[in-house]
Amino acid sequence: MWVQIKLLFGSLGKDRPPITIVENPQIQQLIKDKTRIDVESIKISESDRPQLFLSRELYNSFTPDEVEYVVLHEAGHYALAHSVKELLYDNRIKMAEEEKVRRGQ
Repeated sequence: MWVQIKLLFGSLGKDRPPITIVENPQIQQLIKDKTRIDVESIKISESDRPQLFLSRELYNSFTPDEVEYVVLHEAGHYALAHSVKELLYDNRIKMAEEEKVRRGQ
């Protein structure tokens, strides 16, 4: 979740390098557990414009149709504001859970 927040507001801080490498073993292990993909690193762009990063291996090994699918799939997430919607949805769930705890349910 914090990665999405950083992506949404990353362009506000101009004192950062254009790409920040994030060390987060928990997220890397989660990706490996769920997808069997060993992610070497997570990189965050500080740009105020949308960017898409692909690994060289993925780009070189996929067919043009597969690359097109991946690029359009990821662009769709941006176009449909999935990060913003997920952030709002997760916060709403968290608030509902906190309210249940507060009420002793």
